[in-house]
Amino acid sequence: PGDRTRHLGRAADLLNLAPRSAASIAEAAQALERLVAEDPADEVGITARYLLARIAGVHEAGASPAAAAPQLRALLDAAPHHPLAQHGGVKLCLLLLYEPTLSVEPDFAAAETVVERLTLNGPRRDGHAALGRAYLFYRQEPQRALAHLQAAFA
Repeated sequence: PGDRTRHLGRAADLLNLAPRSAASIAEAAQALERLVAEDPADEVGITARYLLARIAGVHEAGASPAAAAPQLRALLDAAPHHPLAQHGGVKLCLLLLYEPTLSVEPDFAAAETVVERLTLNGPRRDGHAALGRAYLFYRQEPQRALAHLQAAFA
């Protein structure tokens, strides 16, 4: 594999090594940021962007899932048909529905917009299922819940 792929693999390794440390996370983030700076739109750059969103939302000290939302949205905007962007779109949908630091109330309208952009079978199914369950969980619009659940399992 090329140098970019090797650097991506090393960064991914750093995020998966046990025990994970602040230093290894910082090293991974720096490597990923360099890869994105070189080319944010190729396979390596897109994967690096996805992993940077994971770092922001899960791995960094004091990470908050909401911190990943802008990066996931930007990735979906930049590479709307890429599988990682689509997968990130499902995560974004869940954040819009359940993450209280983004909004006191679930943002059904924004989540609906994200789900409309999911074109791959798995992410589209998962997005519709998430929206359907959220409508039921929050006891909102049972007909919308039914429509999404039917779309998820069609």
